[in-house]
Amino acid sequence: NSFAAPQWLLKARTIIENSEWKAFTADLFEAVQQQQTENHVSFFADLSEAEKALFLERAAKAICRGNAHKDVIAHIGSSLENILSGVVAAQMSDSGAVSTKSDLFQSHVRDGMVNLLHKWPDMKSKLHILFNHSLPSEIRKVAWRLYLSNTKVGSKAMRNVLSYYHRMQHFKTRLPDSECVLLIPLVEASVADATPSTSVDTVTTLLVEEYITFMECRPAFMRSQSPGARDDAGSEEVFAEVAQMLDQKEQELSNAVREIHARQGDSPHQSLLRGVKAILQPILTVFFVGYLNMTTLLYIWDQYIIGIDKPSYSCVPAFSFAFIQLLKDHLQACRTEGELAEVPKSRGPALVVQQFRGVISKHFHGDLYSALTRDEAETFPILDPVQSSAFFPPWTHLSSKELPLRTRPKDRRLAREERAARRADQQQRAEREEQLQRLRSQEERLQRQLEETKRVGSEQKLFLEEQLAQERQHRYEMQKRAEEQISQLQDSLNDVEVLKFWNPTSISRVEDLSPGPSPKPSATARTAPSSAVPIAVSAVRQVNGRTPGSVAADLLQAVMQTANTIVNGHNMEREELDSSTQDQLHSYREAVRNAELEVCGRYLDADEVEHMTEPVKSELKKRLAAAVKRGVEARY
Repeated sequence: NSFAAPQWLLKARTIIENSEWKAFTADLFEAVQQQQTENHVSFFADLSEAEKALFLERAAKAICRGNAHKDVIAHIGSSLENILSGVVAAQMSDSGAVSTKSDLFQSHVRDGMVNLLHKWPDMKSKLHILFNHSLPSEIRKVAWRLYLSNTKVGSKAMRNVLSYYHRMQHFKTRLPDSECVLLIPLVEASVADATPSTSVDTVTTLLVEEYITFMECRPAFMRSQSPGARDDAGSEEVFAEVAQMLDQKEQELSNAVREIHARQGDSPHQSLLRGVKAILQPILTVFFVGYLNMTTLLYIWDQYIIGIDKPSYSCVPAFSFAFIQLLKDHLQACRTEGELAEVPKSRGPALVVQQFRGVISKHFHGDLYSALTRDEAETFPILDPVQSSAFFPPWTHLSSKELPLRTRPKDRRLAREERAARRADQQQRAEREEQLQRLRSQEERLQRQLEETKRVGSEQKLFLEEQLAQERQHRYEMQKRAEEQISQLQDSLNDVEVLKFWNPTSISRVEDLSPGPSPKPSATARTAPSSAVPIAVSAVRQVNGRTPGSVAADLLQAVMQTANTIVNGHNMEREELDSSTQDQLHSYREAVRNAELEVCGRYLDADEVEHMTEPVKSELKKRLAAAVKRGVEARY
């Protein structure tokens, strides 16, 4: 089948049916259901084909502003691009073809467009996106066929083609040349891609149908020289509009034409209108056939045919003005009406498509494109208020912006330089942003490390302060216990001192040795007790087996142990304290050695500082002490 869908298009159809597609179809179904409810339609199947199409079209336009439509369009575009890229890449790697990647892309896209237009002819309005561009031959053939198709004429031609041909051969008056030459572009479009197997009868039938449809749709200015045609006000409107354009945009050219066609008693406008009509009437009667080369002619016919079903779209005045403006230099050099009429025939075939596109883009693109797409912008009631939050443009507006023209190598070179400059600028911006991002990341990392260091330092400081407070409390308690023990020992020592002089045993002995009541003793008798006291004192020097000397030795030993406990702690505490002291001494020695390196640049000998003279020795000691202090503070 010559109209079989390309494989990449079929593959894309299977891929797009995902969650976005399901959401879009669900919204479309709800919009159709709402229309059925509003129109009191129970079942969608009860509608005719035209009514079904209308319901679906209204539902699609109602939800085209919603997120579901936006998501499915984006998904379809990305899927088509990915699949087509894979197909082109495989084709370039396998076949070794000389075609470029761009040519292969365009070829596949044209095949897909032709297939879709054959399958859904109503999508011909999508061709409006190609306004002011020459249609490729494959698409031109299908587009002209769709716009100039007429089922009624086709069926009649199929029945009467032989009789029609016979009557044409015996017609009393021959067809005017202007009507005969109008068949040339149609033939060119039909046979451009014809193959040897194409049926001549099929091509002939299609040409008859297209030609008759085109002739019936001809505007008044193309019928003015036909047999039986009469002057119509509509034909004058085109010439008047072109004259007005010339008077506004090309004042020098309009003055030249006005001078050549001036008549006595004519107003300037009448002279200009007569000159424009003399130039354009033979051209528009054959619709530029014979006045342009075939490529440029088909371009103008493309623009005319894609809007043939739009009453508000009239591109003929614009292209007529462009034709005259492009021949401005040659027309201004004319001095007679004959020279003026000869310029289009001699100079017109040299004009190219890019020249016409430049004039249209400069003066008429916005108005003509708006008129071409005006009916497509018809508003429908928004059935779901939620769908009115965002508007996503339909596919027909994907290339609504005017495409830049590149008519000369210089322009293309400048465009390449601009693109290269933009790419270089973007790359530089990306590199700067990447560098700034790296700097920000490094700064954040350093900031986090600093905060972490501060946090760890704060925690260590709190931990050391708590240990110091506990150690102080412990030392205080130990000192308090030692003071209590010292106080107790002092009390014990005082008791021993008292017992040394006031032992109860010696007193009782003295009392036993003294006589009972007697007369007043003599002098010798009074001296006897005094001699007994030393005996008693010598007897109390050992109390419970302990002498005062042993008691004092025990007291001193207890005092020494208490002082040692206060200073060095008990068993485990003493070991911990000794270890901590050793660490502190080692750290201090390291701090001293580092201070020597910092101040003197080398390690000093043991007595080197003491052998220095004043005031060098004092100054060096101060600097060493300050360096040691800084090292200790930095460590803690």
